[in-house]
Amino acid sequence: MKKNSLKHLMQTGIAGGLLLTAASAYAHFPWISVPDYSLKQGKSSPVYVISGHSFPVDVPMAADRLDSLELVGPDGNRAKVEQKGTIYATPELKTSGTYLLVGTQKNAFFTRTKDGGKRQSKEGLKDVIKCAYSAKTMKAILSTGAGDGSLSNTFGHPLEIIPLNNPATLKVNDSLDVQVLLHGKPYDGMVFATYSGFSNEENTYAYAVATDEEGKASIRLLSTGSWLVKASVEQPYPDPKVCDVESYSSTLTFGVQ
Repeated sequence: MKKNSLKHLMQTGIAGGLLLTAASAYAHFPWISVPDYSLKQGKSSPVYVISGHSFPVDVPMAADRLDSLELVGPDGNRAKVEQKGTIYATPELKTSGTYLLVGTQKNAFFTRTKDGGKRQSKEGLKDVIKCAYSAKTMKAILSTGAGDGSLSNTFGHPLEIIPLNNPATLKVNDSLDVQVLLHGKPYDGMVFATYSGFSNEENTYAYAVATDEEGKASIRLLSTGSWLVKASVEQPYPDPKVCDVESYSSTLTFGVQ
């Protein structure tokens, strides 16, 4: 295939099933899952924080790995999402509009050695194979009523997916527009997306698209149901004596009616 043809495919999106092959893509990544992304006003929603490779169902994240989880309302006010047993629950969604669930996993070092994995930097360790420092963040979009409201607020995540239009107003074959920022600057890379029921295989996605010079991309919504959008990047760690790479991932989940 000619180079310009390949670039065109990457920019416009590739549908039909994509296997992510970059080494960094195989690390576990977190996402937020709810039973229904469109709720009646005044209701609370259970919230599941998942860590794995296979959307929509994988392993619940251990509570001690979660750093923060909050609900941001249509007015911008924030409320903590409380843990209830093995799951979490939002406060009542009293105002009609669009809400964001925003979560972060605790940043951590993980070093693979010939004797196994260690949750620390490679300092002081022998027979190191690879050390990675990871920072992983997640968002989910909930709506009540007409789902009015802006979703373009940023939260200072190292890698952040920002929805530029509202999936509550979109239908199948419409496009969700996003902007991806890496340390506050446009992200130059691939954005992957999939939906519930597309595939049970790990790291398999229904759609992929390259960002433009502003870090923006459009994802064509191929089906109703629950959707996940993901971006990830791996870079050299600033001090190679401490660790080899720093790895970032960001996910966005939402529903399409």
